[in-house]
Amino acid sequence: MVDSCKPGDRVQISGVYRVIHSQNTNFKSVLIATGVDSLLAEKTKPHMSEQDIKNIRKLAKNKDVFNILGESIAPSIEGSLNAKKAILL
Repeated sequence: MVDSCKPGDRVQISGVYRVIHSQNTNFKSVLIATGVDSLLAEKTKPHMSEQDIKNIRKLAKNKDVFNILGESIAPSIEGSLNAKKAILL
C-alpha cells in the first residue's frame, strides 16, 4: 500500500474495524487498513478477446454456474465445495 496514493487523493479504504478497550473504560475505534484504492486513478479495463467473451456468455447461460465456479477455485484441493463457494462469494 506504500506509495499507492499521495496526500489530497480521494481513496477508498477497505479494512477491519476494531474497538480497543483502554484502562479507564474508554473505547477507541480503529480501522486496520487492508487495501487502498485511488479513486482518481484511471481504471484500466481488462483485455478480453472475443473468445473470452463468448466463453463467459456460454458459462452465464449454464444453470450450474455456481458449482462450476466453486469447483474451479483451488482445483488441486478435493472436496470442501462449500468453503470454495464461500470464497467465491
